[in-house]
Amino acid sequence: MIRILAPVVALLALLAASSAPAQTVKIGMILTLTGQFADAGAQLDNGVKTYMKQFGDTVAGRRIEIIRRDTGGVAPDLAKRLAQELIVRDNVDILAGFVLTPNALAAADVSAEAKKLMVVMNAATSIITT
Repeated sequence: MIRILAPVVALLALLAASSAPAQTVKIGMILTLTGQFADAGAQLDNGVKTYMKQFGDTVAGRRIEIIRRDTGGVAPDLAKRLAQELIVRDNVDILAGFVLTPNALAAADVSAEAKKLMVVMNAATSIITT
């Protein structure tokens, strides 16, 4: 699954950046890297790292920069705050990751309000997938 997701994220980064003048596309990944669900977050993170190691950190001449943030588990309030920080302070072009549905749902409004693309890589309850 990671083999499919990494190129999709890279393609989405390219599409999102095609209208932006900047040479670097920033992707803010909100993951669960510690706590009970750390294995799932680590799998997503390792998939992205592996893709970048094999294919480099540029897509169509644009450098891809990954900024990682950890929620530590089910923490919708923290996920929302991290999404806001990534958009406002770090100026990311895309939000990605989201191991858990409550975290993804909390960040969705922030992403929509900022008109930033959001790629949900793992959370998959019916409210997200339908």
